Amino acid sequence: DDGLWQLQVSATDFVLNSTQAVSGVFEVIHDTMAPVTSLAIGVPNGVSKTGEITVGTATLLSFVATDPLTGGFASGVKEIRYRIDGLGDFAVFGASFSLSALAGARSVEFFSVDNLNNTEPVRSVSVIVDMAPPVIAIQSLLNGQRYIVGQGVLQINFTVEDSFDPAPVYAAVLIQREDRGVVRGERLASISVASGQAIDPLDLDDGLWQLQVSATDFVRNSTVAVSGAFEIIHDNLAPRTTLSLGAPRYGQEPIYVTSNSLVSLDSIDDSVVSADTQGLGVAFQELLIDGAL
Repeated sequence: DDGLWQLQVSATDFVLNSTQAVSGVFEVIHDTMAPVTSLAIGVPNGVSKTGEITVGTATLLSFVATDPLTGGFASGVKEIRYRIDGLGDFAVFGASFSLSALAGARSVEFFSVDNLNNTEPVRSVSVIVDMAPPVIAIQSLLNGQRYIVGQGVLQINFTVEDSFDPAPVYAAVLIQREDRGVVRGERLASISVASGQAIDPLDLDDGLWQLQVSATDFVRNSTVAVSGAFEIIHDNLAPRTTLSLGAPRYGQEPIYVTSNSLVSLDSIDDSVVSADTQGLGVAFQELLIDGAL
C-alpha cells in the first residue's frame, strides 16, 4: 500500500543468539495518474466567424504534456503520440509540424504516456486550415470612366470578405498611372482612401488613375485587386472666344462692314488656369446677329 514503510530483518543462530535490524523510513507512492496533454498552436492563427481555431499553412503545431503529482511525486512524461485526421497509427511526437497539405477542417488526436505506462485517454482538437485569401470586389471606378471637375465626384466603393476571418485587414490607395494635362503642383501621385468615401476630382491630379485594394486575413493569406484605369480631367473653365471681321471694314467703335465682309469666331478652351489651353476642346460655336442665330 502507499505510505511510509521500513524494512525489518531479524536473525537467530543455532545456539539461539538473536538480533534485529531496521532500515530507515521510506515512502511508497502509487502513481496511477496519467499525463495531461494540450495542443500548442503557433502563429499565425485566429478564431473563425463560427468560433473555430483557424491556422495557416505556416502555422506550427506542437504539444505540451505534464504528469500530475501524486503525493508530491510524478514519474514524468515518457512520450507523446499523435495522428492527423484519424489516419494510420499514432506516431511519437518529436518536433513541431504544420498542416500544409490540405485545406479545410482537420482533426489532431493525441495522448501521452508516463514512465510508469499510465496512459492518457485520446484527446482530439478540430482545426481549420485556411489557404484562401480574402475576396476583394471593387464596385466603382470602372475602366474608361471620366471624371471632370465640376461634374460630380468619385465614389469609392469596394468590399473585402473572408471565409473565416471576420475582420481581414485591408488598405486602399488611388494611384496615378499616367500624368496628363496641367502641371501636378502639390497634388500627390497616390492617396489612401476608404470604401464609401467621395472625392472631388479637383483633389487629384489630372491623368489616368487606378484604385488598388490589398487585403490580408488573420493567417496571412493576402491578395491585391486593381480597378480599371479611369481618367481625371481638370476642365472647369469655359472657352474664350474672339470675333474677327474681315475686309472691307472701317472704324473701331462702331465697326462698319459690308455684306461682303467675312465674320469668323476663334475659340480657345482652357482647363483650370486662364490661357493654359489644356481644356477638353470646343464642342460648338454659336453666332447671334441682333439676338438671333
